[in-house]
Amino acid sequence: MSPDASALARGRLVVALVTVSQIAGCLSAPLWGWISDRWKRWPILVVGLLGFSLTMALYSAVGFERLYVLRLLNGVFAAAVVPTAFAMVADRSPDLVRRARQFTWLNALVFAGDLTGPLLGEISVALGATSPFLAPAALSAIAMPGLLLVSRESATGPVGSVPRPKAREALVPLLLISAIASGCLTVLHLTLSLGSGARDLSRENVSMLFALCGGAMLVAQLVPFTGRRVTVGAAWLLRPMLAGLAAALIIAVFARTLWVLVPVFLLAGWSTATLKLLTNYLTSKASPGTQVRALRSSTRR
Repeated sequence: MSPDASALARGRLVVALVTVSQIAGCLSAPLWGWISDRWKRWPILVVGLLGFSLTMALYSAVGFERLYVLRLLNGVFAAAVVPTAFAMVADRSPDLVRRARQFTWLNALVFAGDLTGPLLGEISVALGATSPFLAPAALSAIAMPGLLLVSRESATGPVGSVPRPKAREALVPLLLISAIASGCLTVLHLTLSLGSGARDLSRENVSMLFALCGGAMLVAQLVPFTGRRVTVGAAWLLRPMLAGLAAALIIAVFARTLWVLVPVFLLAGWSTATLKLLTNYLTSKASPGTQVRALRSSTRR
């Protein structure tokens, strides 16, 4: 895209690139899940991580037409990583309290990666790198040796006590809640990015709000919950978290100043992260026979 392109054209490009990745991930997730539930978890992790790292490294080396293809592939490979990791934890955690505790830490690590990836990219550019995508891509590749420490076999069979017909009934609202949480946060971020001029926000202000949102998502995993609290109150906690996310979105429509948007993004990040933790846990509990297929739909972001 030329430097003289209008703000509207640039905005459309941003929305299109985000949409392509999200749609690709959603469409490919069931296939990854079907393969993983019938084959092995470990190879899916390897393929997903390698593909994610490679497509990200190539972002700065292609034109805008091919960038759409890379974003599509990036979404496909990303859909193979995080849900499989959650499924492996569920396979190895027949005790529900321990599973909830491990889900909490895994979610925290995911959000920590969301924070450190962009930060490393900006730091690498400041130090002379040609692209902000190279450092996160390298970090993904560096994580590959860690997979050697992970057993290539799932430890136990599916765990749970919900019969399959009831499991399907329980999964529908959980997947809907997860989709709403992810979609609302994406819309909030896109609205801020594309409408920062109307709110008189600088690029630094927008970056700070994104960082605060990510920090709130990370802290939400570590501070208020223990494994036992999640197992006891997971279903009940969904309601106040949905209410908090709805309040954040409503206030964001009318907010015009930075200091009003700060608590909005803190609340949105906290509510979304908590909803992801709760729906991931409840999904794993309600779908003992198809861990990855269910978790893939729940963990897509």
